[in-house]
Amino acid sequence: MIPVPQHTALALLLAAGSLLPAAAAPDTLKGKVVSVADGDTVTIRLKDGSTEKVRLFGIDAPEKDQPYGNEAKRKLNDLVYNKSVTVKTQDTDDYGRVVGTLVLNGKDINLAMVKAGCAWHYKHYAPDNTKLAEAEKSARAAKAGLWKAPQPTPPWDFRKDAREAENGSATPATRRSTPSGAAEPTPESGSITGTVERVVDGDTLHVRLENGRREKVQLFGIDAPEPAQEYGTQATQELEKLVMGKQVTVEYPGREDLGRLNGKVYVGKQYVNLILVQRGAAWHSDKYGPEEDDLRAAQQEAKAAGTGLWKAPQPTPPWKFRNGY
Repeated sequence: MIPVPQHTALALLLAAGSLLPAAAAPDTLKGKVVSVADGDTVTIRLKDGSTEKVRLFGIDAPEKDQPYGNEAKRKLNDLVYNKSVTVKTQDTDDYGRVVGTLVLNGKDINLAMVKAGCAWHYKHYAPDNTKLAEAEKSARAAKAGLWKAPQPTPPWDFRKDAREAENGSATPATRRSTPSGAAEPTPESGSITGTVERVVDGDTLHVRLENGRREKVQLFGIDAPEPAQEYGTQATQELEKLVMGKQVTVEYPGREDLGRLNGKVYVGKQYVNLILVQRGAAWHSDKYGPEEDDLRAAQQEAKAAGTGLWKAPQPTPPWKFRNGY
């Protein structure tokens, strides 16, 4: 189901993706639903024979391994499987999935899922959608679907609990009283200090905190070439030279849907995100860092000087590369 920001922080979130820049999607798509992955994700086959995975905008269904997850998937399957639909697109996420509203014979399927009590209104990514808000309110009052349970766990909390369990932090049952000696959970916003243990690519790294916890960090406001695309290896090497094995401070407003901290990374007084853009090792992500004028100016200068990836006449932005352009 969801991992990227349709924001940032899941509720940056909300809000959030989840998160990384993505290419703009067409206004509408038409095709037949050939697969239903879960309660908020389907695959459609277009007229040209190609397929598109679609993440339903503004809603979040239970995960398949949490209560009511299978029921939510069955409901969506009953509504749309093997049927011709229209997708009113909003965007694409970091996995190349189209994010949009599924429409079948004029019926808003996203809204129908919330009305049936098979999904939450995802306020972080659709805060102003009054129809979804009212639909959830009505479903709650009627105890429809998942609302039969007295306190159903929202899927974003379920995913967060799973991440914390994987990282060795407190479980939901013990989170309020962390045992003596256990690593304290990382705050959902603020700053952390630790040592970089691994660089994944040109804008993602792993940090071991002073309390022993490990956190994966996505560098805020930038998007580096993917490892498989031109200049991807060089971008990764640039980040390694700056941070590998060094103590860093990460200032972050929250997490994206994949659980990564989304923040500004510093080695001493060196602002790593900015340095990468200055060296032509990453793009300024105007979508996720629209107010970062320093990053925008750095990209303009690097581009004018033909620095790094800008040596190529028309380098492919990573968000287009991820979506097959």
